[in-house]
Amino acid sequence: MSMSNALQGKIVDNLLYPQNTAQQQGVMKRKLSQFSFHKSDVSKRKCTSREQGTNPCKSLELKKRSAILSSKSSLLMELNTIPRVKENDLTQGNVLGNGAQGLTYTGTLAQGSTCTPVIIKQLHFPNNDNILNEAKVLLDINGAGGAPLLFGITQEKPFRLVMSHCPGDTLQCYLNNNTPHDCLQAFIKLCAAVEEIHKKGYVHQDLHTENIIVEETSSNFIIHIIDMGYAKFITKGFFDEAKSDYKKLLDHAKEIAQSLDSSTKYATFKSIVEEETNTGESVKRLVEAAKKSCVECITPPPEAAALEDVKGELCRVHHTIS
Repeated sequence: MSMSNALQGKIVDNLLYPQNTAQQQGVMKRKLSQFSFHKSDVSKRKCTSREQGTNPCKSLELKKRSAILSSKSSLLMELNTIPRVKENDLTQGNVLGNGAQGLTYTGTLAQGSTCTPVIIKQLHFPNNDNILNEAKVLLDINGAGGAPLLFGITQEKPFRLVMSHCPGDTLQCYLNNNTPHDCLQAFIKLCAAVEEIHKKGYVHQDLHTENIIVEETSSNFIIHIIDMGYAKFITKGFFDEAKSDYKKLLDHAKEIAQSLDSSTKYATFKSIVEEETNTGESVKRLVEAAKKSCVECITPPPEAAALEDVKGELCRVHHTIS
């Protein structure tokens, strides 16, 4: 349907001169909106009437549809590879954490005659894509870096993530309550844990202290890197994509360096932390050098070790003579 010039002019006149009644103005506005829709419809018809090979509108629309279908297909394929957890087997407990993305709860998962402690993650704004992405990462890395093991996602939407519980204190709490020697050891193990995740082809991208758990055992401790919500598969240059992880490691190294005293055994570690920059390969070199410096700080130099051996031998001889 088209609109005559006379009718268009009448509508414009009535809009410009408000002496018309409210009822007339309402009718005219409705006609004007019909005309606007009609113009849009004509524009669409003109666009779709061009040859497909040179039609930018058609090409863009097809690309969008193709991307949506591809995304849905990929989502379904990923969903089929991820284990599912029955709602009846899951018991949700207390809130453990409240982060930017969602809530985590303690819970138990019934597995035959046993109940396994688990962590349940639920997003603030249900987004099945995000839950599926994190589940896929956990499935792929399979505990690398001390990450939680995936039990699965719940069967009903919105999906919830069910994973193993990683006990311990956050890195910040550990650094605040332990000796410099222990902090340096924790840093070495943290670097090794991040490297494990990188070797699996992923970058974490959110290595703040709350996402690093230190579990103390009777003889040692274990680093757990948790919350893979922002983790992504490495597709481009490794150093460019891993830069955020190395930057966070540098931040943790700086915090440890501030707590160290001025003795010479910490001098190398401090100088490396202060001199290196935060970008690309330099961050990688910093982390490797800092790890080496930590080992040097913890392991006594050869001269000191030899002196201790001599002292031990003298004590043994003295005991034998006595």
